[in-house]
Amino acid sequence: MIKTIYMRYIKNKLVTLSVTVIFSALIFQSCKDILDIDQENALVPEKYYRDVSDAYAAVRGIYGKFVNLAPQYVILNALCADLMDVGPDADYYLRQLCYHDTTNLLSNPYANPKDFFSLINDCNDVLKNLRIMLKDLKISQNSFDQVYSDISALRCWLYLQVAVQYGNVPYLTEPFEKVTDIDKINDHNLYPYLPLETIIDLLLTDMENLPSFEPYSDDAMLLTIDDFYPGKMYINKRFLLGDLYLWKGYYKKAAELYKSIMNNGSSVNYKVPEATDLININNYNSGYVRYYYYDVSSTLNHWPDMFMDINPSGSNYQVEWIWTVFYDDQYAPYNPFLKYFYNNISMIASQNIIEKWNSQVKRNDFKNDFRGKDGSYYLNSNNIPVINKFFGQGVSAKWGIYRAALLHLRFAEAANMDNKFKLAYAFINDGIRYTYDSAGATDLQRFERFQQTFLPPPYDFDARYTGTSNIQSYYARGEYRYNSGIRRRVYLKAIPVPDTLATASDSIQWLENKIIDEAALEMAFEGNRWSDLVRIAIRRNDPSFLADKIYDKLLKSGYPKAEEVHQRLMDRNNWFLPLK
Repeated sequence: MIKTIYMRYIKNKLVTLSVTVIFSALIFQSCKDILDIDQENALVPEKYYRDVSDAYAAVRGIYGKFVNLAPQYVILNALCADLMDVGPDADYYLRQLCYHDTTNLLSNPYANPKDFFSLINDCNDVLKNLRIMLKDLKISQNSFDQVYSDISALRCWLYLQVAVQYGNVPYLTEPFEKVTDIDKINDHNLYPYLPLETIIDLLLTDMENLPSFEPYSDDAMLLTIDDFYPGKMYINKRFLLGDLYLWKGYYKKAAELYKSIMNNGSSVNYKVPEATDLININNYNSGYVRYYYYDVSSTLNHWPDMFMDINPSGSNYQVEWIWTVFYDDQYAPYNPFLKYFYNNISMIASQNIIEKWNSQVKRNDFKNDFRGKDGSYYLNSNNIPVINKFFGQGVSAKWGIYRAALLHLRFAEAANMDNKFKLAYAFINDGIRYTYDSAGATDLQRFERFQQTFLPPPYDFDARYTGTSNIQSYYARGEYRYNSGIRRRVYLKAIPVPDTLATASDSIQWLENKIIDEAALEMAFEGNRWSDLVRIAIRRNDPSFLADKIYDKLLKSGYPKAEEVHQRLMDRNNWFLPLK
């Protein structure tokens, strides 16, 4: 639907533009099919990069193509990991990826990198022409900064996905413009295959040098089309940069970026003893990870609502979703996930994650997790655990790439690695207000000494909720007062801290394990799991962190070659898909 509304907007409001680039790099399998070029449909830059309207049309064209990556992104990041298994309608190629079968992987269409590299090449083309437009004064500096930063960040996100999946990849910064350029890709002096860590360094350089990190301000890019507001359809650049810092090990920098996204606009009210009037600070508030936590009880489950809610004005959408793409049953491309989770049941919840959900303990001491059965999946008439995060309302849905829970989990990971154990623990359990409180404390004591972290930025959080009237001297409504923690908002008990954590490093690794476990429960099937496993395994220099989890899934699914796969994954070189 997004592609359709973008193209319709372009046709009606700007210019007719079916594609935004001249050529697209498609696949690194052989020099003959590395590029698939339709020269009759090639566009001439001089004709289509005339003014800011054409630049905006190019952005819409890029995102219109981007929406088609959703199924492959989920398959590679979820099915190859430990939380998703193949269903009864899975084809051979899906089973091959699930079971890490290396037999002729180059023929597997889901493992084919052509769509990622094609869009990377499109981004390179747009970036090149934007630079020319700026030089020729065809676009203002302000408009250039917004468009260039958006497309450059999207290109970096695409490259991060490619590097995580394929391990060693060529780094392309200029678009292919001639058929004769095909052979150059086989010249590793021109295009050396670089490892994941080197790609991350290059992406960090690109992201740190973006002209702007602000969202679009021009109404032309924020115009509501058919009741869909496109503001959150563009990549969140701060989130991506935070992720790159997390991969690199710059944990405080990562936390700074993540916290900047939490600041989401609300009023903060204080009545301090020295003041005679209520102080109202209309700055920003952490609006995330707070929806309906006060409504959730032993029986009420509002957690799945955010996946059903496709209304941009809805409360679930506003407080949880950070980067989303919409699909609508009235417009092409239609929800691509229906093919795998509805029309056919090709992928299902793994027994591994189902057991983890079933073992969680609620605050009333009953076992189960709202995010499991009837949350992330349901049992159909054949008792098959059907994944339902991609259904939305009817056949309308959204591809959610970044959301608040992921933001808080990533912040917790960064804070923990930066020795902020208690703060990280608060984010995945009961939230700041309750973790930093003291039983039996009075409101005045809380006002003065509790419900705050008293840490330097970016770890300074005020979650005070004291007093009942703004005329009281101890009245406070801290900006993070609604931060409820990942587990508390689904009515789960906090994870008990063992007494056996003797050293700081013990505490860090224990909590890191818990954060990744919580990410599995909260973010299952959404496309983050494989990168989480790779990132932690590399950080620890311990391939068993990844290999053991895949082994557990395959063992519980009854795959007879589980041990063979485990041994193979103990070698990092076998984590990644082949490019050629």
